[in-house]
Amino acid sequence: MKEADAWVIGTPIYMGHVSGQLKLCLDRVYGFMGPNRANRLPPGKKAVIAITQGMQDPEAYKNVAELLFYTLSRRGVSVRSIVAGGMSSAMAGSALTKDVEDEAKAAGAWLAQAS
Repeated sequence: MKEADAWVIGTPIYMGHVSGQLKLCLDRVYGFMGPNRANRLPPGKKAVIAITQGMQDPEAYKNVAELLFYTLSRRGVSVRSIVAGGMSSAMAGSALTKDVEDEAKAAGAWLAQAS
């Protein structure tokens, strides 16, 4: 993570929050904080957070995207998020909306830009 130019982090919403695996990873971001809360990450890191959820309303779990943004930006990481609603595995044939697809393309272009 320290050597990468960018991180792409994806998680489904389970029980109103990120997956357990992502929570474990985020807990380890604490290790990027040095004495007196100094940031140990090299500057210029970028991250795209992609969240899927069964709820149709993309605002339903906006707080989760905000929490991830806050956690990473405190370490100096520039963050963009994409939230795709209505992505339940029980909904056969569910697909990304045009808006979400456009957000993903824009995030990819943003990642490709030099820091």
